[in-house]
Amino acid sequence: MTSICSQTHKMQTVRVLIVEDEYILAINLQESLESLGYTVVDIADSAELAIEKSAKLLPNLILMDIRLRGEKDGIQAAEQIWHSLQIPIIYVTGHSDQSTVERATLTFPFGYILKPVREQELYVAIQTALNRYEREQFLSSVLRGMGDGVIVIDTDLRIKYMNRVAEALTGWQFDDAKTQTLTDVVQLIEEQTLNSIQNPMVSSIQRETTIYLGDRILLITKDGTMIPVADSATPLRNNNGEITGAVMVFRDDTQRRLLEERNLAAERSRQLEIQMAEMERFNKLKEDFLTATSHEMRTPLSNIKMAISMLENVMNQQGILQSAAPPAFASVSRYLNIMRQECERELNLVDDLLNMRIMDTDTYPIELTYIHLQSWLPAIIHDFQEIAQLKNRF
Repeated sequence: MTSICSQTHKMQTVRVLIVEDEYILAINLQESLESLGYTVVDIADSAELAIEKSAKLLPNLILMDIRLRGEKDGIQAAEQIWHSLQIPIIYVTGHSDQSTVERATLTFPFGYILKPVREQELYVAIQTALNRYEREQFLSSVLRGMGDGVIVIDTDLRIKYMNRVAEALTGWQFDDAKTQTLTDVVQLIEEQTLNSIQNPMVSSIQRETTIYLGDRILLITKDGTMIPVADSATPLRNNNGEITGAVMVFRDDTQRRLLEERNLAAERSRQLEIQMAEMERFNKLKEDFLTATSHEMRTPLSNIKMAISMLENVMNQQGILQSAAPPAFASVSRYLNIMRQECERELNLVDDLLNMRIMDTDTYPIELTYIHLQSWLPAIIHDFQEIAQLKNRF
């Protein structure tokens, strides 16, 4: 009982405008509607009057005859009313010829009833139209409320729908965009090369699958501004699975890219901090190594240098060198010089290692220069040649 009452209340709240130039047929329609529980707000017998009363009364539904008095017919009136007021219209006519039906279809009517009208058929047509209109309005409100842009095209690549976000992103109003080519309204290019890419809606229709925009795609707006966009396009199918068009959902990708760049900068900063900490640890290890080197290498080398000097002094005091034959004296003197030079070489090496602690690349810049090997190698070979001869002798 409750459902019947609610349904009756719903029908009573539906306000219907009748557009019919034959008075008797109009009265019959009014009686049928009222018997079904609908409210008839008025009757119009011409296209001009229908447009005027629609704007004034704002009915929930219009029953529209096609052949009317005046210069305009019902199809022209329906097109203008739908365009300006978005009121659902059902054609009620005695004409079913192909040309009339094709013209009527282009206005996307919510129903088509042939005269004479039967009450049950009228009820079904009205309820079907109202349910369809409610679903479409719900879907339209959802699409308008989305934060992403939405564009719908048919298989002829004509734009059939744009929500407000899509209008804002492209710079095109839907009323203007639907008369333009798709490539004029949705111009997409690669960011690096600035080359045009195929519209993803076209690709989705051709490949019959979802197409995702690349990572670096720019949308050229109506005024020539280029904005980064992202998302995808998907083919639309009817109940038979046939592709009827495509829908593209896209968004301004500027904020995401800025966030991505900030995250990359933060990651680079974190990596730099890690590297700096690692360098500090390395410097500490270097300091420890050089300190150990100073103690473990410099002290024994200093002792060896002192021992060589003392050995030479003792030999001089005891006259060992003076009493030796000239060849032997020359050999002993040469070997003492070799030991003294090698000891000095090792001490200089230790000093160079210790100087690394105070070396600064800004203070001591590394300069590239040419080396003349013919003048550089003989001095090195001479020192090592004496050592090699000494080893071979002993």
